[in-house]
Amino acid sequence: MIEESLIILLLILTLKKISLLTGIICFIVVSVYIRNKFSTTIKFHMVKDENDMNEAIILEAILNEKYNTLFMLDTGYAGPPVLSSSYLHIQHKCSYGSVLQRYRKSLKLIRKGISEDDRNNSINKLIMDGKCQSFTSGCTMKLVGIGSVVEQQADMLLCPMISFKNSFGFYVKTKNSQKVDADVLVSNPLPTSVNILTCDYLMHSLPVLIDMKNELLTLNMTNLHLLSEEGTFIHIPLKTIGGAPVIPIVLGGVELEVTVDTGAPGPVCLGKNSASKLEKCWKSKNSKKILQKGVNGEKICSDIYYSSLTISNIHFDSVGVFSNNKNVEDVDGYIGLGVLRSLNLLFLPNSIGIKKSGLDPRQSFNFASNGDCGEGTLTCLTKK
Repeated sequence: MIEESLIILLLILTLKKISLLTGIICFIVVSVYIRNKFSTTIKFHMVKDENDMNEAIILEAILNEKYNTLFMLDTGYAGPPVLSSSYLHIQHKCSYGSVLQRYRKSLKLIRKGISEDDRNNSINKLIMDGKCQSFTSGCTMKLVGIGSVVEQQADMLLCPMISFKNSFGFYVKTKNSQKVDADVLVSNPLPTSVNILTCDYLMHSLPVLIDMKNELLTLNMTNLHLLSEEGTFIHIPLKTIGGAPVIPIVLGGVELEVTVDTGAPGPVCLGKNSASKLEKCWKSKNSKKILQKGVNGEKICSDIYYSSLTISNIHFDSVGVFSNNKNVEDVDGYIGLGVLRSLNLLFLPNSIGIKKSGLDPRQSFNFASNGDCGEGTLTCLTKK
């Protein structure tokens, strides 16, 4: 604010020597500059890995007021924002270039394997900077992946608030100014991911709008902005399981309950038992399957089907369905970015608003291989 105050002061001192019109123009320019610099509308990037698959929502950030870093927005992940100790070890090698280039290089380096010593050293380095405080016992985190649940001891840190790059190119702290100027963070090896921005972070910044087509995440929406948007959405009562938001859907003629999961790149993904309930679905002429790798490093085989999808009053004639060969814990499955990209999301204290974004669901799975997972085919199967 010092920079802005000096600018305004200089304007006041010079107003006597310039015309009223020039003074008004200068005031408008400064006002717009200040508004843009502190805008909490964050620019995100929908990027894919080097194999042109696994789309993710990535945000640019500054960690510990020092490190240029990346966060993936994962609404299916509850708890504090997560620092990937694997990614922290190599993030300094991936701080230049476009977000796509940085993201792909990060994944490439992480997949080479990061030792436990290097991961621990990365966390210790943050603490030694003198700005983060650590808790002696840390915490036990329950990480629910697409096919496994892992409990791990995690470092817990209190660090300066994360700054995110907004739509005008400035790094901003997004929390309400009346709240504490710090973030609680936890660590996890995350052997396949950059840092994770969780659904709890969004819930602490309500109202929140995710605009998929324009790639914008607005936190702490102003009353005027909320008023202009709220009436254009269909609202579903907010329900959480394991801390993550879930919504009811009708898929293949069956009512299901799925997690809203922007961290999952697939379309609608169902556990083995839930997928067997589908009544109306079809698959391509040749059977297709994919091998998914979860956040815990687990591998899941999924047969690819297609079905109609209805969420409240929004209908899609056809979306992809991944039928996993393992069950999903607590819910029927999750709706991933392959479908969520076609929806704008409005998070409010008691509801989730949805409306079509203007983007189509992803239905092309060229990376899939022929065959099935060996678990049999669904009874709803028809050729199309």
